[in-house]
Amino acid sequence: MFAVKGAILAIQTFLKSEGRAKIMKNGWDNYWTKYPTIPRKDNRQKRLTRLFERYAKSGMVVCDAGCGSGLSGCAFLSMHCKVYCIDYSEEAIELAKKTTHNKAEYVVGNLLDNDFVLNFQNCFDLISTDGLLEHFNHFEQIQLINNLKGMLKSGGLMITVVPNLLSHWHPIRRAFLKIPGVREKAFTVKKLISLVKQSDMEIIETGGIHVVPFDRSPEMLARFIGSSVFVVSQRV
Repeated sequence: MFAVKGAILAIQTFLKSEGRAKIMKNGWDNYWTKYPTIPRKDNRQKRLTRLFERYAKSGMVVCDAGCGSGLSGCAFLSMHCKVYCIDYSEEAIELAKKTTHNKAEYVVGNLLDNDFVLNFQNCFDLISTDGLLEHFNHFEQIQLINNLKGMLKSGGLMITVVPNLLSHWHPIRRAFLKIPGVREKAFTVKKLISLVKQSDMEIIETGGIHVVPFDRSPEMLARFIGSSVFVVSQRV
């Protein structure tokens, strides 16, 4: 009896997750159709690129996971990396093609799908996510990190960027980000470190990224007041 109930609950959970995934995908497809032109590189993106430059080397195979508009992929291409842009949204991939001038590899796929992820096992020297984890629940976040870890080569690096819970930009962003089926829950640096460590990744660097409109800002405070926080980790 308990086994039957457990099986029914598992099926119900799966169907609920699948239904939410479809709603989320449709929401993102509609969102990215509003950006028919290449997005501009703002101060946040410039600072994010500086972070990438500390780890990306010419010739690396890099994955922009949950690539969205493709700005991160574009940054890695400028560093002479071979770039794969992966996203669940076809519209995001189409925009990423414009942003990266069709110089990357483009894949539509769900990073929570184990069968899909198996196609890229031990494939990448570096994986970057910016604006991905915060849209999933805790168990899905753990699965995402584990799946991305499996896509890394031994010694490969993962750069994980999420919204900063302590920043005043977070409530402003949430007020304007109204996408059907899409949730967003920000992180502190401590919470992000804890999540990444659950996958037995070695922490290399942590910090934050400012969004303020001037070139120089108190970088030591970025982990507290920056718009985003990040963790750089390594598969060992």
